[in-house]
Amino acid sequence: MEKNNYGDKSSRVKIIDEVYEIENIVIDGIDHSDAPDFCDAFIASAMIRKFDGAWRKASEEELDLVMEDTDLFCQKLEEAIY
Repeated sequence: MEKNNYGDKSSRVKIIDEVYEIENIVIDGIDHSDAPDFCDAFIASAMIRKFDGAWRKASEEELDLVMEDTDLFCQKLEEAIY
């Protein structure tokens, strides 16, 4: 995987018939008194890259679609908590 300004590791998520590279995922709404559910947590922002190589901030719709990938969301939530 190519190196970019956002780090070496990234995740790929299928969004609206195209695959984007997703990085700099910021989780918000973490309430430690709600552990272990963290049901208010959500992805507040992320950077996405289409295969043309241009990075941009993800739209609200794209963030919602990324959150539907529960494996990725749970992994990023766990990273944010610990």
